[in-house]
Amino acid sequence: MPEFLQKLTTKAAELWGQFSTKQKVMMAVSVVVTLVVVLGVLSWATRPNYMVLFSNLDPKDAATIVERLKADKVPYKLKDGGTTILVPAKRVYDLRLELAGQGLPMMGTVGYEIFDRNNIGVTDFVQKLNYRRALEGELARTIRALAEVSSARVHVVIPERSLYATQQRKPSASIMLKLKPGAHLSPSQVRGIANLVASSVEGLSPDNVTIVDSYGNALSEPKQAQSLASLTASQLQLQQEVEDYLTRKLNTLLEGVVGVDKASVRVSALLDFNQLERTIEKYDSENPAIRSQETYSQPATGKGGTGGETTVTNYELNRTVERVVQAAGSIKRLSVAVVVDGHYKKVKGKDGKVETQFVPRSPEELAQLRKLVESAVGFDPKRGDQIEVTSLPFRSQEEESDELRRMERQQFWMKMAEKVALGLALLLFLGLLRSGLRSVQTVVTRQIEAPRGTTELRGPELPELEPEVVERVNKRRQVALFARQKPEDASRLVRTWLIERQESVEA
Repeated sequence: MPEFLQKLTTKAAELWGQFSTKQKVMMAVSVVVTLVVVLGVLSWATRPNYMVLFSNLDPKDAATIVERLKADKVPYKLKDGGTTILVPAKRVYDLRLELAGQGLPMMGTVGYEIFDRNNIGVTDFVQKLNYRRALEGELARTIRALAEVSSARVHVVIPERSLYATQQRKPSASIMLKLKPGAHLSPSQVRGIANLVASSVEGLSPDNVTIVDSYGNALSEPKQAQSLASLTASQLQLQQEVEDYLTRKLNTLLEGVVGVDKASVRVSALLDFNQLERTIEKYDSENPAIRSQETYSQPATGKGGTGGETTVTNYELNRTVERVVQAAGSIKRLSVAVVVDGHYKKVKGKDGKVETQFVPRSPEELAQLRKLVESAVGFDPKRGDQIEVTSLPFRSQEEESDELRRMERQQFWMKMAEKVALGLALLLFLGLLRSGLRSVQTVVTRQIEAPRGTTELRGPELPELEPEVVERVNKRRQVALFARQKPEDASRLVRTWLIERQESVEA
């Protein structure tokens, strides 16, 4: 070993031996914590960043893609039960294009790519079967493009052509959908899927398409049921539109009278969706109309005879036929509830503080507001309409703002507490590290530099002093070193000396 390294090792061993047990523990803990933090930061900074290559994969597609990645020695990770594959971010786009060129993922189905291979000698039956498989696969891929659909299976039945049109059976199809968690399809979307499949298969009617979900619930309904459901939905929408229109109308009217945010209106409308058709026939007996008129002339006969003329008139009453069709959706009954804010005045409480007291509106004011509401909505007592106007205290915006500010303050202090706890932990770590480094620096400084204003009592100058002085200095240094290395034993020894001295004095 070189002399320099040997001296350095000896010096380090001497310095380490001069440390107390507490200082050694603190230095060891500081070094270990520092190494762990540095290694953690380096590991986090150098690890590869993974991105999603494909998600919601069919198990067959996932297995095929993993085999390709293993063959190309590409690192990967699996998530979500193997349906999601992650690869290094720098290669994600290249791998997507490469796998797409190989026809992956196929989403668990086979499409028109089944005809990319030229199979010589394929029978007509196999060709028809391949065509049906390709059609079902393409329809399933198209349906999976919907945001709510996770996977889809399509089965199409195309009967053989018959020589007789009366014996020809119609095609049919069945679809099973697996929806994403929390997603659902509206009736219009279900009808859209049925029409999509029916338009893709020759001779297929939407009524012959059955759609179910992965739990076996029927999503498609017969045509009659669909029309009834559609009518019910449109009726409910019309009712909501009428209620919203009347509510906005009353809010605008009352805000101009009592002030903004001082009135609340709720309208419930019962609509009559029965379609009535009437035919009315009216006859006017006072103004009859001539239907026909005939005049007969009679010639004169014999001497002195005179001829005559007879007129026959047929009358018919005026008849008016009126056909009246009453549209569905007329208002059958209205129920209106109106709540208006009152007045507020300042009063002195029992403790002398000024408080705000609510004063409801007078019956005269409520009666006037009721008349305005009746005129605005077209109040009709014959229909059984009901209108209620009441004055109640509203919650002020100041109270809502105070509650909102209180919640924001609470969230702010919670976040601050988390940050303070993190800062204290960091400061504690830095304090331990600094204390260890300071102990090392103190010992090294004491060994290298002597205190100013004193004579160095080590090395070659010690023999020049008197033996008694040297012995006394060495004892002091030994006592000081003992006190630093073993402070508990030193304090115990001093306590013992004091007790013995006190006993000797008393004796």
